[in-house]
Amino acid sequence: PVVRAVEKTRLGVVSIRTNEIVQVPRFYDWFFDDGRTVPQEREGALGSGAIFHPAGYVITNAHVISRASKIFVQLTRPGGLEQEREARLVAVDLENDLAILRMVAEDGKAETYPYLPLGRSDDLMLGETVIAIGNPFRLGITVTTGIVSALRRSMRPQRSQETEFRDFIQTDAAINPGNSGGPLLDVTGR
Repeated sequence: PVVRAVEKTRLGVVSIRTNEIVQVPRFYDWFFDDGRTVPQEREGALGSGAIFHPAGYVITNAHVISRASKIFVQLTRPGGLEQEREARLVAVDLENDLAILRMVAEDGKAETYPYLPLGRSDDLMLGETVIAIGNPFRLGITVTTGIVSALRRSMRPQRSQETEFRDFIQTDAAINPGNSGGPLLDVTGR
């Protein structure tokens, strides 16, 4: 069942990378260190996501794109061809750490993308097998499995955090840096 679910869904899972603007010392001021800076674009966050609409809408975590000046989505086409598309932020829900992106089609042409219909979490059971798909450590699409360890978990913010995570699914499926935003599926691929 896990293999069938992965085959059914893997083309709808994407990798996300961002660029961000940072302030760096001006080149000619390095020796004098007067504190003046200039903006410079550099590589930012890495994450994962899922295409949930055939028009190229992607759901991911808000923290993946929180400081992005540009967002890029890498998808895999049938046959294994990888393509990268720039994406635009459509909506963000900071309280639930969710963001909706829309891929920008090449040359403005309308495209249809493989997608994963959004599932429901209200029928999950403790101990149920789940599948996490994402792009950890920039290795490419990776699959891990585990179980639903707990439901309706909440975590209060720590000293340096402002975000309270509420009503989340706890799993023991391996989740590593870069997996953020990727889907958690049941064995039917929902």
